[in-house]
Amino acid sequence: MDKQIKLLQFPANDRLNEIKKHFEAEEFHKALSAIRELKEYFPKSAEISQANEIADAINKKKAAIEAEKQRIKALGYKALPVVQKAVIGANTIIFSNCKIGPKFVHDVYPTYTGSSCFEHTADKGSKYISFNMDVTSTDKDPNIPTLAFYSINGSSLAYRDYFWVQFARWDKYGSYLGNEPDLKNDFSKVNTVKFRVGVEIEDDYLKKPYIIVLKKANTMVRKYERFKNPPVYYEGDAGYPGVLDIDDFNNGNYVAIRIENLK
Repeated sequence: MDKQIKLLQFPANDRLNEIKKHFEAEEFHKALSAIRELKEYFPKSAEISQANEIADAINKKKAAIEAEKQRIKALGYKALPVVQKAVIGANTIIFSNCKIGPKFVHDVYPTYTGSSCFEHTADKGSKYISFNMDVTSTDKDPNIPTLAFYSINGSSLAYRDYFWVQFARWDKYGSYLGNEPDLKNDFSKVNTVKFRVGVEIEDDYLKKPYIIVLKKANTMVRKYERFKNPPVYYEGDAGYPGVLDIDDFNNGNYVAIRIENLK
């Protein structure tokens, strides 16, 4: 009887009015608690429908508030300097000619009718991001760096993938096949070798805030495989962690090459 008396003293319509007041005051925790009690004590009342609508509105508003908090945190990366040149050990690296599109083109060589190349085509719903990467080194056989793509998630960065490293050009088809050397692709003969780096990224990630990151470490190793075209190539463990934060840039271990979609 005591429970029934309490319920009659605080009927469903009064409870709904209290829920509305909590919602208008943005006391979301109190409003949701009152909605749970309304459903428990008056599960068949007409007020349930309006209470559910308020609960949906609260959840949407909470999601919007959280998204705004994450946006404000992400703006910390907007202040990072964006560079196209870095010095890593004996190497000086310059990035240029960023392209975002369906193809990643590299290993260009002349033909009798013009030129040919090797290209990768992105899957549906994805695109390639690519850069020219010119490496100047005082070493005769240096390891070289590569880039990585990170999504910006509030105050942290989430690793997606690292960039392939390919030669930008060959002086002739024979050198591309490995039948004869191309001195311009050999650090023991020239100071600067030109590369093209690229990575395939899903469109959903490209529409959201992201950073192209350079780890200040030479991780890619020159290799040779006779029956591979071209037989000389660079490969290695890029060594990028799954998560980065602003301190990794402030400490000088990483630099930003490109920052997009931060508003």
